[in-house]
Amino acid sequence: MEARRLRFGVAAAVCCLVMARPHPAAAQVVLGGDLDWNGNYVWRGLVRSGGQVLQGGAYAQFALGAVTLAAGGWTNLQLSGGGPGAWNDGGAGQHAFTEADAWAEMRWATEPVDLRLGVVHYEYHGRDSVARRTASDDTQELYARLTGPRLPLTPTVAVWWDVNRAKGGFVEGSLTAPLPLVPMFANLDVIATAGASLGQERNPADASETFVAERRGVTYVGLALAANLAAGPVTARMTLHAQLNLDDATRQVSLTRLSRHLVWLGVGLGHARRMGRGR
Repeated sequence: MEARRLRFGVAAAVCCLVMARPHPAAAQVVLGGDLDWNGNYVWRGLVRSGGQVLQGGAYAQFALGAVTLAAGGWTNLQLSGGGPGAWNDGGAGQHAFTEADAWAEMRWATEPVDLRLGVVHYEYHGRDSVARRTASDDTQELYARLTGPRLPLTPTVAVWWDVNRAKGGFVEGSLTAPLPLVPMFANLDVIATAGASLGQERNPADASETFVAERRGVTYVGLALAANLAAGPVTARMTLHAQLNLDDATRQVSLTRLSRHLVWLGVGLGHARRMGRGR
């Protein structure tokens, strides 16, 4: 328990240092939050819930010219246990708060690219032996995310490195294509993704390490159709996801069932408010 508190304290300290850094008068401050309902919680291709979840987060960011500093938190509430055999973060049949994360990042947005470097702390609250994540799986990751020019296909590559439990890397790439269906009303995007384990696969020599794949390499590919409607500071979104599972870990969708594919829907609201303007 003490080690867990220490790890959380380190992550919280990083966030506080970012937030407490002196800011010039020209700094722009944005406070925001998100609330989403998802028919499933899928993370790096892994099914993390047996049913519906409610997910929310809040953040603050400070824009200093081309550099933006940001920090925030995120949480997951399991709404349904998914029925007999469900394998999820809360445990068998649990309806519970399962995860709380804290993160901090620095962003450089200089056309035509966007680069983000950050750290995230994961804290889990699974309560029984079949929970996918419990307190012993708490960990931290460093990450980098690079988004390229806004061409007909916008590329993004993100890399995470677990420094505590999985002790390895995971990379995800995506291509986003806008569909100019109703440009005056909403944005509609098609997003193709693929994820690969580069060290976060199962380690036969150390059973204590967590893992997101049984083998190194590509673990899933996905396709999503995302609609976003902005009205002032509020954004409504709806996303339909389809995923092809290519690794035994991503195919394990319950304690008793394997599946080569997943389909789920998510809807949500986001709100962002600018608190200061540059002079």
